Amino acid sequence: MSGGPVAPDGLRPSDLLVTFFVLGKFSNQFVFPPHPSSVLWLPSGLTLAFLLRTEPRGWPVLLAALFLTELVSVLIHDFPIPIWASLLWGLANCLRTLLGAWLIRRFVGTDVRVSRPWD
Repeated sequence: MSGGPVAPDGLRPSDLLVTFFVLGKFSNQFVFPPHPSSVLWLPSGLTLAFLLRTEPRGWPVLLAALFLTELVSVLIHDFPIPIWASLLWGLANCLRTLLGAWLIRRFVGTDVRVSRPWD
């Protein structure tokens, strides 16, 4: 199969990239000046659910896709921060998602189903 690891429901890293950008654009409607922080940031929940629906052996590819997407997202939105801060921002968001997925799998178990809206 091309396109990298596939989650049980057929999702691929390219699906993560596209959906991340769409949700990021929507979430940017909730950014209030003077800080470029959003009150509601939907891509973080998406990436956590994406990792939970994928086997851990597929996580490195998804995390690399997430890192690149985060980096490009920060650069496209032209936030007034240096490139090294953009790199750290992307790395921190990847680590946050990885830690969240690991903790959920550790304490809830490996059979995590994200199939209902409230999940």
